[in-house]
Amino acid sequence: MSVNFTSTDSFSPVSINTVAPDQVLNALLDSIQALGQNRSEYCIHPETDFTRPCRLDFSTVVKTILCFSSSTVRGELSTTFGILNPDADLPTKNAFIMRRQLIRPSAFQFLFNAFMSHFTDFKTQYGYRILASDCTIHSIPSNSKDYNTMVQGKPGAKPYHQLAIETLHDALTDVIVDAVVNDFNDYSEEKAFLQLVGNLKNPETCIITADRYYGSLNNIAHLSRIGAHFVLRCKDIDSNGFASSYQLPDSEFDLSFHKKLTFHRRKADADIPDLQVIAKRSFDLFDESDYFDVNFRLVRVDLGGGNFELLVTDLPRDLFPPDVIRKIYWKRWKIETSFRRIKHIMASLFFHSYKHDSVLQEIFAKLIMYNFATLVSAAVSIPPTPGKKQKRFVNFSVAVYESRYFLLGKINAASLLKRLRQDPCIVRPDRVVSRNKRLDNQPAKPFNARAV
Repeated sequence: MSVNFTSTDSFSPVSINTVAPDQVLNALLDSIQALGQNRSEYCIHPETDFTRPCRLDFSTVVKTILCFSSSTVRGELSTTFGILNPDADLPTKNAFIMRRQLIRPSAFQFLFNAFMSHFTDFKTQYGYRILASDCTIHSIPSNSKDYNTMVQGKPGAKPYHQLAIETLHDALTDVIVDAVVNDFNDYSEEKAFLQLVGNLKNPETCIITADRYYGSLNNIAHLSRIGAHFVLRCKDIDSNGFASSYQLPDSEFDLSFHKKLTFHRRKADADIPDLQVIAKRSFDLFDESDYFDVNFRLVRVDLGGGNFELLVTDLPRDLFPPDVIRKIYWKRWKIETSFRRIKHIMASLFFHSYKHDSVLQEIFAKLIMYNFATLVSAAVSIPPTPGKKQKRFVNFSVAVYESRYFLLGKINAASLLKRLRQDPCIVRPDRVVSRNKRLDNQPAKPFNARAV
């Protein structure tokens, strides 16, 4: 199964540069209200679901799922209904589970887009938005009936279950622009990537960045056709990437190429300059024409220690020299940080159901709350400490924790700002830390390892 976000233009936008916490909250509450008004489209039984007055009405169930952390279902209900009122009569766990199963995962798709459509004037650099695309493999609770997510591990070991989440991330504003969620056995990295860039509005105003698994002639052609600019890493000259078929020096270089791609060679093609024959299976635009022209630059930069990085781009050389191209590509690291935050700070490894649709609900909810916490944090300015040079910014762990209470109405904007200004983090622009590969693919946390 695959689920993708579709755009909506239902709401008036707010400038991202001057947004206040109350505006972020109102944007999400308005989106939840709009979702509630269209709930018949997102319920299993449109004529009967959520039609009677109830404590667990449609909006309350949605808010509770958005505010999930790492507790049990009972603990999450306590956070929503009774944390400030010890005498509150909480809904039962079974009642909540039954109500959430009436909502389709597509409800959270709508909510994601409705929320993000409130904002405009996203940050730019060199006159463009810089968007990064990548995939993260997300472990989910085991479900022996869910074959599409099942992955067979080592011989003799029990199978496990995973989803593939492809996101398009704004590297300057640090929000998720779009996402595609696939079952592991249905996932194609290239198809998900092309689906995301195909959904872009005004692609000519964007620079798409991605790591070396995306640097292919097929992706270059698709990006060129829609008018999006790109800085993609590709496999180096001594590997099996498309650049290995060219005569390239084993050093730094910045070379321009024009290629006429085709999947067959005819005698009449002998006089065509820059003709390149590639396999039809690796280039899906041959369905439209037998030939396709692509223009690109290959930029190879020295990382030191005998290591090089090969980048492919369509940006003009006079405005974007190799050093600028390298800096643009490095900005894609923000998407790696976002994956770590979603999994470990936002506790998306702690699910509250093993059922497929419920898991998708929680995945989408984490993406929404990641943007919510990021936008709330961006609205907070932390003054410099007298006598100290380091700049400081909001601790994202604190922002996630407090934004849940802000959404539930437990604290107001003044209290939120006060709490977010406490315990800030120091900006370390030149800090270099090796990746901890043990964090790359951790399993979902078991249900019996939860705080009550």
